[in-house]
Amino acid sequence: MQSVFYFALLLGGLIFFHELGHFLVARLMGVRVETFSIGFGPAILKWKRGDTLYKLALVPLGGFVKMFGDEVDSAVPEAERQFAFNHKPLWQRSLVVFAGPFFNLLLPLLVFFPMFLTYTELTPSYIGAVQQDGPAWEAGIRAGDSVTAIEGRPVSTWWELESAVNASAGQQLKVTVKRGDRTLDTILVPEANTVVRVKELGLSEVKGRIQVLPVFIKPMIAVEPGSAAYTAGLRTWDLVLAVDGKKVTTIDETLDLLVTAGPKAVQVLRQKDLGTSGPGNWAIPEAPLDVQLPAGAAAGITSSEFVVHRVDPGTAAQTIGLQAGDRVLSLDGVRNPLWSQVIYTLADEPEKTHVLEYQRGDQVTKAEFKLVETSEKGEFNEERRTVTFGAYNHGAYGVPELVPNPHLVAYAATQTWTRTADAVEITALSLAGLFKGRVKMKDMGGPIMIYDMAAKTSEHGWEYFFRIMVWLSVSLGIINLVPIPILDGGHLFFFLIEGVIRRPVPLKVRQIAAYIGLAMILLLMVVVFANDIQRNWGLFGDLF
Repeated sequence: MQSVFYFALLLGGLIFFHELGHFLVARLMGVRVETFSIGFGPAILKWKRGDTLYKLALVPLGGFVKMFGDEVDSAVPEAERQFAFNHKPLWQRSLVVFAGPFFNLLLPLLVFFPMFLTYTELTPSYIGAVQQDGPAWEAGIRAGDSVTAIEGRPVSTWWELESAVNASAGQQLKVTVKRGDRTLDTILVPEANTVVRVKELGLSEVKGRIQVLPVFIKPMIAVEPGSAAYTAGLRTWDLVLAVDGKKVTTIDETLDLLVTAGPKAVQVLRQKDLGTSGPGNWAIPEAPLDVQLPAGAAAGITSSEFVVHRVDPGTAAQTIGLQAGDRVLSLDGVRNPLWSQVIYTLADEPEKTHVLEYQRGDQVTKAEFKLVETSEKGEFNEERRTVTFGAYNHGAYGVPELVPNPHLVAYAATQTWTRTADAVEITALSLAGLFKGRVKMKDMGGPIMIYDMAAKTSEHGWEYFFRIMVWLSVSLGIINLVPIPILDGGHLFFFLIEGVIRRPVPLKVRQIAAYIGLAMILLLMVVVFANDIQRNWGLFGDLF
């Protein structure tokens, strides 16, 4: 029942806002509105106020605003012509028709801005991980540093850091960082990096990158078998809690403490592998373990970040001989700061032949491989092309505590504009991609897919719901501007012709065009319903 509520609220909200645009601008232009209906068919609820009948109808797959004299050839008494749509100047009629799609394109601004105003705390400008030999590394920035200023402007959040770096590809930036009790100045040159936003649409942009991340690696260790640390009782995948009574949060500070002279008292959580198929399936005892390390025993302890925990059979990782316990050294010659970066790089370049370097004992192996693309069902039963490497680690990551957002209004305005522009650009290019063949018809979805998306609100929350509403609203607005008869864009196209030839398009031409437009819309509906049914065929099979 919740799913039906979310679906009705989502679709009803979109239709209401679209028709509200037509209604308000029509009233503003002095046009009498006879009916304002959300949905089609029999009325569930209706009332009349002034000249307008308001209806909530049974079928929530559309809506309409019926205006007095809304047909060019409507017979209107002379005394009533001031209220008739067809007797209004061309520019006023155009505004009334354009208002519906415009309101759909306006909705993201009204949704996003209040939503982002709730982001009163953000991720700090803390450097959790640094890519070796990347721009930040070359500038002397290390994990654990905090960026406090860029070009003399104070910086405290990751958003400020990322915004400055993104806009400065290839340019020198004077950066101030805090390291412990010290403040250091350095010159940073972000590298130009082409970020692929939507591969199928060929949509990409160049941004500055310095190869840092805010997440840090927790102190989960790898212990060399036979070492003094192993003999003392430490094991690979132990999570270190404290060294000599001092609590630790990152692997770097843990290893720094362990290599100092003298024996060490190490407190760990022992994680027992349950041997099941998925990574992260561990049992953690309630009581920590205390291990006494003799002097010099830290030599056998390293980070477990790039130690392989599991390899799936039949995958690319197995074909190159990778096994549990191996340590990954580099991918394509690059030593990544996090295991997740390795997986991201592979997913981002699935067609490329990659070279993985890994170590087993004293032996170092380099192996070439290509990922095999497969098809799987996505979250909404859509077909999704994916690649799988097949090797997994058992990393433990942390994020720094959030800090107050010092530029709340600027942040909300920037995020609102960026997200709205993204939605408009991607939707417009996707629509164009349909005609060019870059976007497949089978990727389109209809009411069933929208229902599935709305139903996820109970899992993901209201922010997810409003993000879905924004994207659908933009889609509705742009599609309605396409010059197909019976859509708003078709009416605007006829108005354009009327403005050129100085008279309305003949009734017969409009009627034929309306039939063609209706046929196109019905064909589109058949396609999206067929796609929906195909995606959910198992559900329909069970039903019948």
